Amino acid sequence: GVSASSGGYNWTHTPVGTPRWVGVYVVHSSPGSTGDIVTGINYGSVPLVRSTNAQDTAGEIVSSYLYTLTSDIPTGAQTVSVSVNVTTTSAHAAASITCTGNQDSTTGDTSIDVVNQVNPFADLTGLNSGKEYFVSGGLASGLNSPTMTPGTGYTLVRAFDLGNQSAHIQRRTTNLTAATSERVIWTANSDDVAICAIAVTEQAGGPGAVFIPSRGFALLGVGV
Repeated sequence: GVSASSGGYNWTHTPVGTPRWVGVYVVHSSPGSTGDIVTGINYGSVPLVRSTNAQDTAGEIVSSYLYTLTSDIPTGAQTVSVSVNVTTTSAHAAASITCTGNQDSTTGDTSIDVVNQVNPFADLTGLNSGKEYFVSGGLASGLNSPTMTPGTGYTLVRAFDLGNQSAHIQRRTTNLTAATSERVIWTANSDDVAICAIAVTEQAGGPGAVFIPSRGFALLGVGV
């Protein structure tokens, strides 16, 4: 994994079509270490903005981060670079998702959750029922293998085994339509969790999200 010092890792993401949204989920497993782990993410030469993050410190310490870019996105294959600051030996996993559409994107809602329960979830609310949304979520779990599965209506992006903990990133199989809320849920046993989720649509005036996702990965600092 990433060594016990400041460091980072990167991989190449090749989008489908012209990207209108970039999302990068980072899951961090570092027993005994709390605090802000991810210090920045770039897509090519462009810095992403942190949309949200979640950390469970009640038992096993697990963290989930989501960084996004909604406009002025470089086209073609890009290097995704993640900068981290760690003080103990730790494992990191990351997945990037890009979506194409008719115009630049905007965030409908983000949500986090750190409740230990069977079938963990995060709720997205305040959505516009007249718009279409691309929905995705990243789960950091205290389960020692990625035995969780996507919830109904969701598709696996990538699962990671982080040794004593695991990560699972998923997206809605089809765009969300005619809804004001959405539950991003996993089928899993109860354990410590940290969840980030997001709903993305086109900017005002657009017909809705006509998104075609593509993906890229990195695990333990090594491009996959």
